[in-house]
Amino acid sequence: MHYYQHHIGDFIQATARLTDAQSMTYLRMLWLYYETEQPLPNNTKVIGLKVGADPEAVALILEVFFVQDGNLWSHKRCDAEIADYKAICDRNRQNGKAGGRPKKTQWVSSGLPVETHTKPKGNPNHEPVTNNQSKEKINQKEKPAALKRDVVIPEGVSETTWADWMQLRKAKRAPVTQTAIDQIAGEAVKAGWTLEQALAESIARGWTGFKSEWLTQHAAPAAPRRTQHQINAEATARALGYGQKNGSFFDVIGECHEVKADVAARLGGSDFQ
Repeated sequence: MHYYQHHIGDFIQATARLTDAQSMTYLRMLWLYYETEQPLPNNTKVIGLKVGADPEAVALILEVFFVQDGNLWSHKRCDAEIADYKAICDRNRQNGKAGGRPKKTQWVSSGLPVETHTKPKGNPNHEPVTNNQSKEKINQKEKPAALKRDVVIPEGVSETTWADWMQLRKAKRAPVTQTAIDQIAGEAVKAGWTLEQALAESIARGWTGFKSEWLTQHAAPAAPRRTQHQINAEATARALGYGQKNGSFFDVIGECHEVKADVAARLGGSDFQ
């Protein structure tokens, strides 16, 4: 035998009055019994040599736990375990001759009534969902009304200005919506401009939108304020007949020292900047 059922409770109860050495001798004698699958011989010296115990201890264990039958010592519990083990081995041997255990795919009758299959609920789809099908479902979803409505050229806006403004919005990745057009038109009214003028200004400045206050913020800087002395110098230079450049009088100070002295003399002898 390769194994046996060792009932610990029964063994402890049976060996409660034995010493540790006697308990070990008894346990090893049981192992020898199961290993040989036959009763022990009536020879204490041979048994003692196989289990590593004194012949006297072996003789005492035999008298207490075994039954002598001629030249053999048998054990009731061991004989029952060996008989069960041999029955299992014989059954496995017969199954092997018959082809072994049935395969998992082979149907074996359990003696129970066969349950009929019921129809699945909801008619589930057994086909896998592909990526293309997923994209189609997303595309089929209802789009917002603002994205579906086409924005036409507003009245009063030329095709050229509209095309340039559309290209600017596209380059800035800003969608062209009716809401954006209405907002720009409202700001144009605040500035006193037409929508055409507002869009043209946005194109020139690279704006995607338009607000009236931006015109004030981006207005050209005012010319520096002239002093009264500079105004008098310009009037004197004009009276003296000095030329003009680009619609403005020359800076008489930068012309020459003679002009500067002449103008200064006309102004009462004072220098000017």
